[in-house]
Order: sequence, then structure tokens, then C-alpha cells
Amino acid sequence: MRIDHPTGGEIYGLRQLWKEAFGDTDGFLDAFFSTGFSPERCLYAGEGGTVAAALYWFHCSCDHKKIAYIYAVATDPDHRGKGLASRLMKQTHTRLKDLGYGGAVLKPAAGLFPFYERLGYETCGYITRFSADAADTPLPLRQITTDEYGRLRKSFLPENGIIQEGITLEFLSTFASFHAYADALVCANVQEQVVFEYLGNPHSAPGILAAFGIKSAEIPTPGDEIPFAMWHPLNCTKMPGHLGITLE
Repeated sequence: MRIDHPTGGEIYGLRQLWKEAFGDTDGFLDAFFSTGFSPERCLYAGEGGTVAAALYWFHCSCDHKKIAYIYAVATDPDHRGKGLASRLMKQTHTRLKDLGYGGAVLKPAAGLFPFYERLGYETCGYITRFSADAADTPLPLRQITTDEYGRLRKSFLPENGIIQEGITLEFLSTFASFHAYADALVCANVQEQVVFEYLGNPHSAPGILAAFGIKSAEIPTPGDEIPFAMWHPLNCTKMPGHLGITLE
């Protein structure tokens, strides 16, 4: 079975595999394939026009080294149990190393930490989730652009945090918005009342929720309690820290 970058004719198969694996809507897939997708950042396994497995990656960085954030690893149900995902991952590592990436980072789905450990990954990013209820008085939040969020995020990240900007944030902006307060930075889907990333002072969270019109939420923030991301070294050995933004 051939593993390669898609050339265009595989887009339908990539979409069908994604829907089968993750259940996302056509609207979400339209946003991804128009905003976040690039053939150069995708590898698929297939033959005879079929797409049996696929994965994608985004550019990010840490400690001035380029890192690949691997995203949406999926195998068609008819091809599972054959080691295809492992083969695809290993070939991806080879390609990424040749392209000069220092390493690869990903957020495993529930139960898949052992699978990625067998491929040489180590847990690198932990988070804490804290509960917050909306305050009586909302804080004066500013909704900001993707570029401003990326710039401000660098100053809010803990030491050795993973920098994400550019296309990653542009795709994220298709289903989330970015907001800033004096001592906090937030990425959220206000309509679905989900906070994707919270950086800064946790004591500001109640006022921020009030500004969003969210009564209560479980809020993810940098911490040391919950395993969140995994790391595979390629051209460097220093393990990065907080990943924070994930697109799952």
C-alpha cells in the first residue's frame, strides 16, 4: 500500500475517512479543507483510488525549533488491525525529520496514550481544569484577531510552551474566537459554551464567563495534573512543555 502526499484526487476519500473516524460535519470539513489543509502537510495510505489511512500536521515551534503538530490520525475500519497507522506514523516521522522538524507533538484521543508510547512518544504536556461560575459583573473583554492572539500568547505561555500561530489559528478561528483581558487570554466557542484555552490569572475567569454569557465552565489551563500531549523527538531532544491549543 502506497504512502504519499495527496495530489488532489484523494480529497473526497480524505473527507469520507474523516467523517467515518470523527463524525464531524460537512461544514467543519469545508472549513478545514479550505483553511487548514495543505497537501504538503498531509500523508495518506491508499491504493487503487482508496484512502485507507491519513494524517495531517500544522507548523508550530518551541525554543526556536520547528515542530509538527500531528492532527486527525485516522484509519478506515476495513483496514484496521494491520499495523497501517503505525507504518504511516513512522513514515511521517522520517519525512518530518528530512524536512528539518525538531520533533512531533500530538494530543492522543482517550485510550491511545499506550499506542503512541509504542511509537516512541512521551507525555510532554499536562493541564489543569478548574471549575468557574460566572460573576455578577462581566469584565471588559476585547475580541482580538488571530495575529494579535498569536502575538500575545507568547507572553502568556509558561516556560518552554509551544508557540502556535498562522494557519493553525486561522483554522481555529472558523469555530472559535479570541479574547484578551489585562491579565488573561482566552480562546473559546462562545455559542457552544466551550473554553479551548485559558492563559493567565484564573481569578479573572468568573468575570470572563459573565462577559461570554456562560453560567459555568470547566476551564483548561497550564498545569501538572492531566496528561494532555505527547512528544516524539526527531532532530532535537529537548522536550517541549504546554501545547494548549488543540484542534480536536
